[in-house]
Amino acid sequence: MGALAIRGPSAPSVGDATRALACGLQRIGWEIREVDIDTVAGRAVVRLHRFDGRWLHLAADDIGRASLERWQRDAIVYRYRGGPQCDGHEDRFLGRSRHEGLRSGLRSLCTYIADNPAPGFPSLTSADVRRLVAPLLTLNPE
Repeated sequence: MGALAIRGPSAPSVGDATRALACGLQRIGWEIREVDIDTVAGRAVVRLHRFDGRWLHLAADDIGRASLERWQRDAIVYRYRGGPQCDGHEDRFLGRSRHEGLRSGLRSLCTYIADNPAPGFPSLTSADVRRLVAPLLTLNPE
């Protein structure tokens, strides 16, 4: 799991909410790499990865713009001019959707996760994924 930084008005503990979200997403094959949500300013960065290479990046700024990008990461072996082989990866851009604000972007993220479970994992409804994300929007940073 990557960096987690959540800021907001008040509510339950940050650790409990992020652990619940991480466990819930892990059950359907997604892993949290980065979550930085500031509900007061309306800014957020969320990055989620799946074991098969699919990953999502949600970015929202304080002037009401949000975008959800979808990527596919493929493992590649490089060889430069006959030299040694190097393992690497290549990210392919799959698409972007634009939204009006943080909450709309998070709704779209939840819908995408519900509609695209990892292969071989059970799926959740969009409402179930939203219930996992909802506590993050009301957290106290202390």
